[in-house]
Amino acid sequence: MRVICECQPKVWIFENVDNIVRHKGSIDGKEMRSWPFLLNQMNDMFREAGLNYDLHWHILDASDYGIPQHRERLFCIGFLEDTDFLFPAPIKLEKSVLDYLDDKTPGVRDLTARERIRLMGFPDSFEQVVSNSQFSKQAGNSIVVECMMALYRQMDITKYGIEK
Repeated sequence: MRVICECQPKVWIFENVDNIVRHKGSIDGKEMRSWPFLLNQMNDMFREAGLNYDLHWHILDASDYGIPQHRERLFCIGFLEDTDFLFPAPIKLEKSVLDYLDDKTPGVRDLTARERIRLMGFPDSFEQVVSNSQFSKQAGNSIVVECMMALYRQMDITKYGIEK
């Protein structure tokens, strides 16, 4: 939030695990949901910085955007001006996990690092420059490419570039 207040971007995107909206914490000895508290904190910080971000948040599932895995994530987008932004509608899932695997043999096994990165929406041309274990870890910490692309298309990022 500090960086957003300092840099004042026209738009920003925050992503986190979906459990953040269900998590409860204790604030001043009172149990409450963490997400509404965090939203209030954000709005207070923005107001103190003289910023009026129009905030939109929603939980998106990768399986609703073309990737065959149930991976729900909270996306919060802040626009420096008021918008009528709507989150992208789901699309039909057309591929199965088998389409992303090198070994199509039925049975339970660990996914390879390349298969994990594919299931995050990265093409095979995405270069691996770290060990397999680090590549797998990076896949697990990544944002699903198709979710980000759906958001970018929906918000028309061409409107937020540098003015000439």
